[in-house]
Amino acid sequence: MAGRTLHNNILTWESKRNMEIYLDEKSPLPKYQQITEQLYAMIRSGELKAGEKLPPERELGKENHIARGTVQMAYQELVHQGYAYAVRGSGTYISEIGNSQKEEILTKEINNIFDRAEQMGLQTREVVDIFRKQMVRHMAGDVKLMIAWVECSPESIQLAKNEYKNVENSSIQYFLLETVLKEPQLLEDNFDIIVTTTHHYETFVQAFPELVSKVEVVTTVTSSETLIGLAKISPETRVVAWTISNRFMENLLWQIRDLENINIVKTFVSDKERDEIGESLSNADLLLTTKEYSTLGEPFMVSLIQKYKKAGGRVLYFDYVFDSGSLLHLQTSICEKIAEKEKDIL
Repeated sequence: MAGRTLHNNILTWESKRNMEIYLDEKSPLPKYQQITEQLYAMIRSGELKAGEKLPPERELGKENHIARGTVQMAYQELVHQGYAYAVRGSGTYISEIGNSQKEEILTKEINNIFDRAEQMGLQTREVVDIFRKQMVRHMAGDVKLMIAWVECSPESIQLAKNEYKNVENSSIQYFLLETVLKEPQLLEDNFDIIVTTTHHYETFVQAFPELVSKVEVVTTVTSSETLIGLAKISPETRVVAWTISNRFMENLLWQIRDLENINIVKTFVSDKERDEIGESLSNADLLLTTKEYSTLGEPFMVSLIQKYKKAGGRVLYFDYVFDSGSLLHLQTSICEKIAEKEKDIL
């Protein structure tokens, strides 16, 4: 494309394409109208774009063995309908299509579909039903569920992010339970679903009774790898427990409260007691910590645990997993909510 210029604030150019026009001698449509319809089709498909110059009337007529006057009438019809405009001394250009013209183009396409459907023996209501199904499919991408996920610790939030991600048609925001209890306005946004665990359900609904209808509960359990690892610890093993948050430490200690073989000699949260942490680890037989230390822990914590492991120190990760049944129930609830929104659209 060369010779770009501005006409009516539209960038224009002269196309060097060869434009083939087919005329049906048996068609009841006049020849100029057949040309116009073919040009309409090129505009609808995007083959002819706004600002593109149509071939000169004489040139298009010569290439397709059509009288120049016939081509001239076709171009005039395009201009009359608003699909093109003429520039004196320059030629005829494709117009920017406005909303009314877009509606006209789509209406013609839809009417053609109904005509073809009638030829296939389909009733109007059957065609409408097909349109409705396609509308749902296309508009489903516009349906967004707003989900609030409330957990008690940064470690638990990271678990939720790792285990329950890439939820279609959903946007998930994560909150600490302690934070929303202090700042209840955080949940004033129009959330469709609020997820929390069985451990926090009672606390949450007491604080937010008006939101109980939106709450979905999931269950977390100690992973089998963690349970097996805990069972294998001998009573003589000196265990140091180190977590990122106080709440996760509380949960950890509560979970192992009845295991008589676990001898925890020291507990640490975050990296507030750096000197004592280093000394305790040097005398420990096993470190009980969270998998999330590498993503949530301070650099000091990450570095010291890595050094401990390289020196041959044993590490057991205290790990939670979501119960598969509760996750399936949550997914079902999400699908039902999406279906409700799609129904509202229609």
